[in-house]
Amino acid sequence: MQRINRFDRMKNGPISQGSFTRYHNRKGCTSGTKQLVAYSPNWTAYFREDKEQLERLLAGVANVEILHVGSTSLPISAKDIIDVLVVTENDDEMKAVAGAIASRGERFGITLSAKAFDFLDQISLAKRNCDGRTLAMIHVVVRGTMSHLGRTLFKKFLEENPATLRQYEQVKQEASRKHQLGISTYAEAKGTFISDILTKAFKKYGIKGVMMDNRRPPQ
Repeated sequence: MQRINRFDRMKNGPISQGSFTRYHNRKGCTSGTKQLVAYSPNWTAYFREDKEQLERLLAGVANVEILHVGSTSLPISAKDIIDVLVVTENDDEMKAVAGAIASRGERFGITLSAKAFDFLDQISLAKRNCDGRTLAMIHVVVRGTMSHLGRTLFKKFLEENPATLRQYEQVKQEASRKHQLGISTYAEAKGTFISDILTKAFKKYGIKGVMMDNRRPPQ
């Protein structure tokens, strides 16, 4: 019984055997892990659960668009972490939404991530299970910014270009190998490829005037 009570923190409302099984089976990743696993159709179901939970947490706060982005939204190998994009309309709404998710979601394992404020146009939160494994990253962004368009158009471009999608999977696998060997970080190893694809995507979809360097300056 104690074990179920611990998992009950991950769900809004009474826990059912079905929902307990789904959350119990969500392995997630420990901090710093860059291990890739084969594509799983469960990732789509996990996103739907996370989306429904966020909609409940944001009731009465704002009407937002919630999207599945990142590698788990594509049919390729990926880290077992769902990337969720919460799209707001302006900076004030972004802060209000992120604050509501953090305060209302704490009992479900949702907290501000270690890199919550690394970007000017994004606030990130992490959803973890009771063992501390990361199940999802929740990125609250402002519509039309780099953090929004970069993720959505990167995904769209890969969906429309299967050969490039497979190339990206190979780049990720090599990046994971280099990270494990200590040659480079996972992000560094795939950064050039991502930058090239974003340039092509922005050109293809006619996107101009977006601040490409959206990192927050050091304080």
